[in-house]
Amino acid sequence: MNFTLPLEQMSMEEKMAAMESLWDGLCQSAHASEPPAWIREKPG
Repeated sequence: MNFTLPLEQMSMEEKMAAMESLWDGLCQSAHASEPPAWIREKPG
């Protein structure tokens, strides 16, 4: 899926609401799947 938000036309409140919605979706899907390998890898 590919889409573009009209960020230049959005108010700060609209941008924050979009970010919160994205974050909530990421948090929900994070509980249902394993984290990517680059997160599990330890530095060094």
